[in-house]
Amino acid sequence: MKKLINIKKYFIFSLTILSIMIIVNCNLQSSETLEERANKLAAFDSEGKWSKSYEFYSPDFKKICKKNTFSLIMGETVLFMEGEFLFNWKSISFRVTDIQSNKNEGYVTQEMLLNGEPFGNLGAQKIKWIYIDNNWWLVPQKELTTDCSMR
Repeated sequence: MKKLINIKKYFIFSLTILSIMIIVNCNLQSSETLEERANKLAAFDSEGKWSKSYEFYSPDFKKICKKNTFSLIMGETVLFMEGEFLFNWKSISFRVTDIQSNKNEGYVTQEMLLNGEPFGNLGAQKIKWIYIDNNWWLVPQKELTTDCSMR
């Protein structure tokens, strides 16, 4: 009888360990690398899909800036840059040129292009990202967060 109880305990213990391993493995597979997230963001920014770009921003930023406000401000920012109105915002694109990261903090250098060429002072920006809640999130500069401005 005691032997049967020990076998049951061993079986339950083994199932518990197996379940934990499956759950951890699923969580690891569901998160994206910093490179994947940064490139997706650059693609959404290039397409002017601001509501999708918003999803890459940190949870703290989202508490301050709502999606509709962010989308409106980003659209206006891209249309009016460096004192010149750009009639065709689709001539603007973004690309990731460098990624540096340690365990929970990373920096992505993203370049803004106008007709395929670096765009003035906005040519390259080093953007901070953090890893929390099983994913990488963009952290805007602190002085810009209260008005939903671009990074």
